Amino acid sequence: MDQKRAVIIAVMAILISSPSFASATAAVAGFTTPTYTPSTCFGKENKGNMIALLGGSMWNNGGYCGKTLSVTCVDEPQICKSSLTVNVIVVGYCNNCDGIDFRLSNEAFDQISYESSRRAKVDYVFQ
Repeated sequence: MDQKRAVIIAVMAILISSPSFASATAAVAGFTTPTYTPSTCFGKENKGNMIALLGGSMWNNGGYCGKTLSVTCVDEPQICKSSLTVNVIVVGYCNNCDGIDFRLSNEAFDQISYESSRRAKVDYVFQ
């Protein structure tokens, strides 16, 4: 019985220390529509269509420019399209993020949430 308990404790420790479980932060995400350039972080350099714009204190004076943000929808089933995680690159500051923490590109938001919802509760991790 002690060996079984030790295995369970070891597995729980691994799961808890995993970045996807331990450091996920709750937020509210919205979406933005093209065009995605120019951007605050990269000017006219195109970083594709899987991008994010950070608002408020998340912006951190551009400290997260170029970082990858992994985002998972955790809202109600009628808002979340799937439990997939999307990876986006932080490309700029969100000027119109009132009531939300960041905006995903329309393409990224569409993978995890229905566009008609306009915003979704998410968990995110900086990679």
